[in-house]
Amino acid sequence: MIVIMISTREFQEKDLESIKNIHFFMWLQLQWQKDFHKDDAIVAVDEDDSVIGVAALSYGGTWYYIESNVTHIPEYYMQFECHVQENHPDFELVKHLLIDTLKKHFATYKEKYPDKKIVMRCWCEDSSLEEMEQLLKEQFTAYSITPVLSFDLTGEIPNYTIPESISIGIHSFEDDGMKQYMEANELGFDNVRDSEHELWFRLNGDTTKVFVAKDGDKVVSSVTVWGIGDGRSATENIFTIPDYRHNNIARETIATSLRYLKELGETQATLSVVGENIPAISLYLGMGYHVFYNLFEMHYTP
Repeated sequence: MIVIMISTREFQEKDLESIKNIHFFMWLQLQWQKDFHKDDAIVAVDEDDSVIGVAALSYGGTWYYIESNVTHIPEYYMQFECHVQENHPDFELVKHLLIDTLKKHFATYKEKYPDKKIVMRCWCEDSSLEEMEQLLKEQFTAYSITPVLSFDLTGEIPNYTIPESISIGIHSFEDDGMKQYMEANELGFDNVRDSEHELWFRLNGDTTKVFVAKDGDKVVSSVTVWGIGDGRSATENIFTIPDYRHNNIARETIATSLRYLKELGETQATLSVVGENIPAISLYLGMGYHVFYNLFEMHYTP
């Protein structure tokens, strides 16, 4: 019997080409997504030091507040990703070693922030039973369900009447465009803004567009779209600032983005929404979105 020796080590720049063959999007993120830091990435290697798996932590939106004196954030998140060479004979073992090593690395953050509740999280599709089972064995917990909803772009897209002062279009991030957007984003998401690094990363993609509703020069609502493939696009990062809710502004901003995607020839638009966000779910279902599948949000807390 041939015994293959597998170990983990810190990520090195020389590993990028191998990672590209394992998971293209991870390769992109490790190079250009600034929420990913090289010190929070590891690889699994065989006896020849050939990379057969990769795992990394990246900063979630709440993590950027961890050294602030805020009281409205109960948990601080790092996102967890793990990818193993497809069809590797020791797939589960490689994944276990990566997860176990990254858990130990994450525990050093608990030592740094002993008074904060920090969480390593990821998502599993409801069809990925083997992946969920392994994460449960690794002491992750199934924290919540995130429904993914789908809109059929081949059908009719509704129109909504909005206040005359509101205009809707694709946002420009030139000059102070990013500052303007992020200020509204923070208000729209209960004073916890999305990652600016992730947005810049997505804006480098040809398919990413950010639709905003404005009252004069003030951003009051938004939805971001990007291509997923096979005629499908995401409609995500949806928010409306509190003073402008319940005026159909979010609905018409979303509908504007859907009409744009339909004109591009896309046939399906999807979004994810936290299961306990009943008002948002009701809004999307009322517009014609339907449940597509569910994601399980998985948490690990050292």
